[in-house]
Amino acid sequence: MKKVLLAFAVLCILPFAKISAQTFFVDSFTNQSLPGWTIVNDFAGSSAVVWEWSLDPSSAGGAAGTFNGAGAANGHIRVDSDNAGVDGTPESTTITSSRISCLGKPGVLLSFTEYYAKYLADEGKVYVSNDSVNWTLVHTSSDGLATNQESANPNFVTENISSIAANRDSVYIRFSWIGSYDYYWFVDDLSLTVPPVADVQADEVQNLLRVFAFDQGTPVLPGPCTYSSVLDSYTCAENSTAFLLDERLKPSPMPPKGIFGDPQLFVLEVGG
Repeated sequence: MKKVLLAFAVLCILPFAKISAQTFFVDSFTNQSLPGWTIVNDFAGSSAVVWEWSLDPSSAGGAAGTFNGAGAANGHIRVDSDNAGVDGTPESTTITSSRISCLGKPGVLLSFTEYYAKYLADEGKVYVSNDSVNWTLVHTSSDGLATNQESANPNFVTENISSIAANRDSVYIRFSWIGSYDYYWFVDDLSLTVPPVADVQADEVQNLLRVFAFDQGTPVLPGPCTYSSVLDSYTCAENSTAFLLDERLKPSPMPPKGIFGDPQLFVLEVGG
């Protein structure tokens, strides 16, 4: 028996509509007492570097840095190693949420804004658990940053944590910092959201999150779509004009909400 593999590209054109995502948990860190969060300093006897709440979006250390998050001046959390650290003294501190119920949520996206500055050995990591014992790494803020480099300011983070959190009664989020007299990490505006679902009406599609079967490369930024190597997917904004869409295939007139196009690869296996 011979098998013939036929590969071909299909271009999908979808009109965009409003986002139908459901946000069910929000913490903008406006309360100084940080209700629902537990802070731990693993080197409390030697290091003063610990997660803290602040209204001041600027680092108090020698390296100038100001968090440009929209609500940073109304309260945020941060680690400021440049201010409180001591050269040669190890640092390890976490801030962990209390139990969050995700029951009835078929999918869960974790989102927050951050500003991270990298020096030497520091690492900023985000973990999620559904039992407060076993933790899954979902985001590393220090990844890809060399010495004296910083993230976007603010950096908008969205991670799909559905495999850990969907339909779970007890979900926990943890931000973990390790370092030794390094720079800083600011975090604000955390939320949990059920991903948008498709509303298959003829004139309206309410699906903003697009997941692809293969890596289509890094898009030119700024642009309508942002690629996440963790999710291997793109998030595309409402009113996007197109992404990788052949000009010859655009409809006329253009739909008022814009269009989105992506070449999808399908393989047809024929037995014979």
